[in-house]
Amino acid sequence: QDSAGTGAGGILLAALIERARELPGIDTLYLLTSRKCAAAIHLYERAGFVHDADIMARFGHAYARCDVAMRYPLDRPR
Repeated sequence: QDSAGTGAGGILLAALIERARELPGIDTLYLLTSRKCAAAIHLYERAGFVHDADIMARFGHAYARCDVAMRYPLDRPR
């Protein structure tokens, strides 16, 4: 079944962020994706992820289909 538009992605992403805050030693979440995943990128931006060209330059070359890197600092307000 297709879950697009149900809000499931936002719920799962929020749960992931909250769980990461509970784990010791984790201060930032990182992700690599493709600009073809526009809906997902929009979801990440709404959640507070920011684009990070440095992460893309350092790690993006390892993944042929990834051309977008983002990060989420866990010390930001909820």
